[in-house]
Parts: sequence; structure tokens; C-alpha cells
Amino acid sequence: MPPRKSTRGNLPPLLTQDTVDRMILESVEAAIRAERERVQNEANRAEGPNI
Repeated sequence: MPPRKSTRGNLPPLLTQDTVDRMILESVEAAIRAERERVQNEANRAEGPNI
């Protein structure tokens, strides 16, 4: 009896180390941007309204 074919179809490509490194870098950069924006917003709130 021949082996059965997989019903899952084609498997997605594996993540390469370069892909993982890029994903980590993008995540860290996004976190740094968000933190900088948060700090800037806090500084603006601390100054109060410009009258």
C-alpha cells in the first residue's frame, strides 16, 4: 500500500535566522518609538497649556 499524502498541503517556509533577527529589530525599534512618544507627551502635559 503506498503512503498517504498529507492533507495539510504545503507547509509554510521555516523562519530563517535573518527573518527572526529582522522581526526582533523591528519590534525593538517600535517599542523605542512608542516610549519616546510617551515621554514627549508627558513632558508636554507637565508644561501645561500655552496661554
